[in-house]
Amino acid sequence: MGDSQMRARDQGTGVPQPYANVLNMKIRSALFWLTTILAGLIVLWVAWDYLYGLSEGFPVLNVHALLIAAVIWLLGFFFRRAF
Repeated sequence: MGDSQMRARDQGTGVPQPYANVLNMKIRSALFWLTTILAGLIVLWVAWDYLYGLSEGFPVLNVHALLIAAVIWLLGFFFRRAF
């Protein structure tokens, strides 16, 4: 392995630098979409719970679950933008 190839390696991980950036982008994007899907499922559950309560005559909007969904989504947004 030549000297230029050794410098292209990403801090001993064995991944060339251009590929390491692409890998980081893919991981960040995957984390963002994973947290987005999880937050979306929580919002769907809150909506279902509210509609079920509405049909029973006692609708309750679960604000805590909506706040948790917002925090989860914001964490994913932070992972996508910050790293």
